[in-house]
Amino acid sequence: MKVITFDIGRQPCVMPVRHLVEILPYRPLLPMPVTAGGPSPNAGVMMVGILDYRGRAVPVMGLRLAPESGTRVAGEPGDGPATPKCLLVLGHATGPLTVGAATSALAVGRVNAVVEIDEQSIQSADAIGLGEQPAVSGVCRLGQTLAFVIDGAALTPQSSPLAA
Repeated sequence: MKVITFDIGRQPCVMPVRHLVEILPYRPLLPMPVTAGGPSPNAGVMMVGILDYRGRAVPVMGLRLAPESGTRVAGEPGDGPATPKCLLVLGHATGPLTVGAATSALAVGRVNAVVEIDEQSIQSADAIGLGEQPAVSGVCRLGQTLAFVIDGAALTPQSSPLAA
């Protein structure tokens, strides 16, 4: 399976390229309104802003990976390892991924490469106790380290009013 490799904070991650529409340099987003309690400190996935993607409003998601990224969500403004450098524009893998297929984006640090991994080498999230994490489908070996396998489909809502 072909995957794109990237970092969230200092943590290596991979995601199947079948969900990828385009890679963009990070750019200013329309910020999300602040709610009374602010973001939940336990939220693993949250919307961090809205991207103007070729005339369409696309929600941008951020992931919190502890402990290295602290309580900040990757994608929120700031300095340090959680500061986003790129936006992965995502879409549904039901047909050719084009600009019109874009349904969300993921704020990430550094994008590294596209590589081939053996699907059999992925340990499922349930098998290692991560079943509660909405965007993590498993863990795989990437070189000499472990990497989270990010479920791009979990970040591309089927019926988001922002994606319409």
